[in-house]
Amino acid sequence: MSTRPQSERGIRDWDWKLPVCRALIGAFTDRDLVEEVLSRNKDSEMAGRVLDSLRKWRTHRPTGRDAKEFLEGLVGKLGCNEDTVTGAMLIDAPIDRFIGYLPPERQQDARDVVGDLRSNEPSSSPLSRVPSNGIRVLDGDLKPIWVHTTGPVESVATGLRAGKIDQRHYYLDPGSANEWSALVRAEAYPTYDHCKVALQTLVDSEPWNRSVTSARPSTAVMLTGGGAPTKDRVLLRSLLSQPYIPHRIHYYIVDISVYMLLDSMLWLEQQSGTIDGFEKVNLEGIWADVLKMTGRLKVPLHQNGNVIFGVTGGTIGNVSEATFFNSLNRASENGDLLILSADTIDGLPSATAQRTLIGKYNHPDFRRWIRPVVKAVLNEAGSTESIDQVLDRVKITLRPAGETHASDVTRSQSIILTLEIAGKQIILLTSTRYESDQLVSYAANFGWHRVHEVASPLNVQYKQFLFRRERVGI
Repeated sequence: MSTRPQSERGIRDWDWKLPVCRALIGAFTDRDLVEEVLSRNKDSEMAGRVLDSLRKWRTHRPTGRDAKEFLEGLVGKLGCNEDTVTGAMLIDAPIDRFIGYLPPERQQDARDVVGDLRSNEPSSSPLSRVPSNGIRVLDGDLKPIWVHTTGPVESVATGLRAGKIDQRHYYLDPGSANEWSALVRAEAYPTYDHCKVALQTLVDSEPWNRSVTSARPSTAVMLTGGGAPTKDRVLLRSLLSQPYIPHRIHYYIVDISVYMLLDSMLWLEQQSGTIDGFEKVNLEGIWADVLKMTGRLKVPLHQNGNVIFGVTGGTIGNVSEATFFNSLNRASENGDLLILSADTIDGLPSATAQRTLIGKYNHPDFRRWIRPVVKAVLNEAGSTESIDQVLDRVKITLRPAGETHASDVTRSQSIILTLEIAGKQIILLTSTRYESDQLVSYAANFGWHRVHEVASPLNVQYKQFLFRRERVGI
């Protein structure tokens, strides 16, 4: 039996090496890391096995063919000298020697990540880091952010009086990008990976290729797009591979959170080397509320022809669907395409829905994410109760959306987070799940007709829909 200490039975300093690898390779989650390293190997089952093992390598040494292939690929992806550095060397080296194996131009970036971790700062998020090479790129090629003003966000005080907090507040805090990246990397909240893999499945499909070849969009607009840069990379890689694409692609990220908007744009610049043809991309940001878009956006967005809009996270479930489609129709034209992602309850037994959906929100990582807004609510209410005690009192229920007016779509179900303050129930957050056919039928009322839909290989309930606008909406 090994006499090594328990902490050294796995990969040495793995809690530092793993974030360094994510940051340098451009991975938002551990699954991103595995898929990027094994990008030449399309064996999804192998990627799944490596991902399962990856989480155990803190205490168990990597073994087997899958681990060997991953570690050999990691050497190359990190840019190490493959003639002198091996996967075994990465495993056994302490963190300082591990950094020494990296190319000189990457070593300071790695030290910065480790420095943040050692000081327990929350800025170790791949979104929040702007490596030295990223800064040099931006100095030579500044990217504009347009401001589309449509009025202020409802204050926490107003929401407290009304009994429902405006959910945009969860993304407006300066630390929102860091908190969001921490949440989506949590094992208890796998939705980001489900969504990204479904998006990859969609853009790999024949109906997708037929649709973009017919519509020939050279402009993409990612709505509520901040905080999801690896999904931007999936879409950009697909569009840049299309034979019809001209000399430039115009790519807009639209978000109400300037922090998440900036972080995504900086991340894409930093990781531009992982996107073949990125030099063709004209990347711009639009600081705007996607629920309040106006016709002033229509002309500039369409100056190069049809547009593909994207809502590649589950945002549609957090807003009024009628408000969203009306806003979208003010900025879109017939012939445009829309990628819309949604969590569904197709064929899901009621008991299973209760257990799985509530479980996505009932864990410490999610409570940590809502903590800043709940704290603001307590301050407005003049409460002196401990924030930790209050978070433990938050109730999570799954209810027909019609009961709480959380959704405009028939037969949808909504997760409701509520908090009682001074005898009054305050809705902190709602998140809706749909029956696919009902969502598709609802979108058709606004002129958006389904072209294709795919389920995530990781979760068949999570889907990406492709729509085309064929007539003016209601």
